[in-house]
Amino acid sequence: MALLGALLGGACYEGPGPKEPPPGSPGGFCAPGGFCNEPTSVCDPDGDYCYDKFNVCRGVFCGEAGQCVPVDIKPTCVCDPGYTNENYSLYCEPITAL
Repeated sequence: MALLGALLGGACYEGPGPKEPPPGSPGGFCAPGGFCNEPTSVCDPDGDYCYDKFNVCRGVFCGEAGQCVPVDIKPTCVCDPGYTNENYSLYCEPITAL
């Protein structure tokens, strides 16, 4: 039982690590098996993050240069000109020149 609690308790993002969720991700990574800690949250298997199924943009911060909008019942960041969400689907970063 302790192992299950550790697995489920560790599903939320708690700081820097080798595998970080998008900065705008409200619920952290999905727990093994595609579960989320909050009962109203669902796991997005493509992005491997949890979000609220009733208010998909709740807690999503896209950065200073973006805004969350629900698209196909999932949170999506729409970025201002000069910003992109290519690296993190839920966070807008400045476009860097190569």
